Amino acid sequence: MSDINIVQYDDLNNNLQPQNIETVKRSLLWLNYVNQLRLFEDSIKNTTTATFLIHGQPYEGQAWLSHKLIKKNPYQLNSFKKNIYKTRANRNGEFLISCEDIATEIGAYPAWTDIKEEFYQIWKNQQSIILKLELNYIQSDKIYSINTRSLSEFMKYLCKPLVMEITQGACNKHRVILFLIDYANSHESNTNF
Repeated sequence: MSDINIVQYDDLNNNLQPQNIETVKRSLLWLNYVNQLRLFEDSIKNTTTATFLIHGQPYEGQAWLSHKLIKKNPYQLNSFKKNIYKTRANRNGEFLISCEDIATEIGAYPAWTDIKEEFYQIWKNQQSIILKLELNYIQSDKIYSINTRSLSEFMKYLCKPLVMEITQGACNKHRVILFLIDYANSHESNTNF
C-alpha cells in the first residue's frame, strides 16, 4: 500500500483534503482498491469503450476514486475530458441532462445526433475521451438526483450511438471512458441502459 497516494476528495467541492492515513489505508484495503485498480487498467487496455459506475453512500469517496482512476488512464495525457453537468431542474427537484448545454460547451448543434458526431470527431483526434456524469449531488445534506428519463435519453441517444460508431471505426487505439458517479447509492440496479 505504500505506493498509493493518500488523499481524499471532499465530495461536495471536489477539493483535495488530507486524511488520516491509517483510516484511508484501512478503507482502501476493505474496498480491495489495488485489485479494483488493476481491473480498471486491464479494462481500458483491452477495449475501446468502457463505462464504470462508482457508487456508495454519501461521502464515501466516489469523487476521489474517479479522480484516481482518471489519473491511472494511460491515455489521459492526450485526452478530452468532459464533465456532463445537470443544469435544469424539473418540478420534482430532479435534475436533467441538457442537450443544449452540452452542445454549447463542445460547439455542436443542440441535437443528440450532432453532439454524438462532434464527440466522434473529437475521439478521432484524441487518445481518449473521458466523460464524467454525476447522477446526483448533495447540498445541505439533501440529495438531488438526476431524472431517470433524462439519464436514459442521454444513454440511448448519445452514448449508445457513439459507442456503436466507435466500435465500427478503423482506429482501435483510441478510447472512450464514461464514469457514472452516484453519491447516494441510488442507481445500483434500478436504471436500465
